[in-house]
Amino acid sequence: QAEFYTPPKNLIDLAQDFMRSSKLDFAGLDFIKIDGRFLFLESNLSPGLEGISNLDDGTPQRVLDALYQRAVSQ
Repeated sequence: QAEFYTPPKNLIDLAQDFMRSSKLDFAGLDFIKIDGRFLFLESNLSPGLEGISNLDDGTPQRVLDALYQRAVSQ
């Protein structure tokens, strides 16, 4: 069963820096934590989103809405 996870600020910053530098609009980012540090493993341009659909009924729609807003604002 999927559970909500609030990533720490340093992981959010790392992910945002990657997305800005890669100029990607959407990607799944994989990280691992070793010795208290997050290490970037890979980005997935077509990530599986099955896990987020198990969080609640609104999560998939929020993801789609955010992608749509990003697309129409450019």
